[in-house]
Order: sequence, then C-alpha cells, then structure tokens
Amino acid sequence: MERTQRDLGLRLEAKELIDVDDAVITVVEARGVGTSSGAEVHQTWAQMYSIRDGLIFRVEPFADKDAALEAAGLSE
Repeated sequence: MERTQRDLGLRLEAKELIDVDDAVITVVEARGVGTSSGAEVHQTWAQMYSIRDGLIFRVEPFADKDAALEAAGLSE
C-alpha cells in the first residue's frame, strides 16, 4: 500500500528561496505527527536546484542553509 505525505501527517514548506546565478537554494521545513506513535517530527534542510536552459537539471540536498550557500560559493 502506498502511503502519501498526507497519510503520514507530513507537511513540507519552502521557508526561504535564494537566487544564486544559475541556481536556486531553498530552505525546506518538514513538520508532522506519526500516525501510529503520535511522535512529533520537525526537520529543516536545504536544497540547491541547478538550472540550465530554464529547466532544473540537478537537485542537491544539504544538511542546512550554510552548507548550501558554501557549495554555491557564498556565505552568510
């Protein structure tokens, strides 16, 4: 049986978008509650979407915003 984000009570939200030349960094937050355990889940991470010819051609995950900015050659 396939379980969806809704089934798992998980909500994903883009908290921040950062334009970086030919890429976009997004800070993502996930929140939810386990349907069986009732345990609360909260996690934040970053992703860098590399864009070529107007299309996303690579998505790279990072533990946090600072790591993504560093990979893009920036720091905050």
